[in-house]
Amino acid sequence: MSGHRDRAEEAAISRFSRLVSRARSNPAAMDLLVHLLDAAEEGLAQLVPGADPAYEDLVGRSLEGDLAVARLLMVERSRVRRWVRDREVYAFPGPDGQWYFPRWQFVGGQLVPGLRTVLGALPPDMGPTQVSRWFVTPNPALRLGEEKVSPVAWLAAGEDPRTAARAAGSA
Repeated sequence: MSGHRDRAEEAAISRFSRLVSRARSNPAAMDLLVHLLDAAEEGLAQLVPGADPAYEDLVGRSLEGDLAVARLLMVERSRVRRWVRDREVYAFPGPDGQWYFPRWQFVGGQLVPGLRTVLGALPPDMGPTQVSRWFVTPNPALRLGEEKVSPVAWLAAGEDPRTAARAAGSA
């Protein structure tokens, strides 16, 4: 069995090397390859604990389970589950199969307003660390006065979620 695994690993490395060589001369192809690697890394992180430190960090900084969110927001668990289903709140499956809710979406004990509008505009193939990074990183399309702000800061300030959704569409 080990010999088969070694041959499969060698074949994968060879295929990857050929893809990188072909993509080097084409910026769009290289961007696609990097995007696919990000998605693969996110998928591996969910299968192999410790494979992605950013994912492990995000799990550690998130609320675990719908009960934790229901307690924070003082609502029924069924409402939280409905929000997850309808993408009104962001949740991702953790390494233990439990839903995890990044804390950035809760400000002052409340769900950030307009989140659903923005979540619906994000590319569906973005993984948990990519989504979280996008929400907490200052975005040049979102300014309060002269200052670039993150999408979550934009929403927490009560600004128009459609503006953040337009920025999400180019994420």
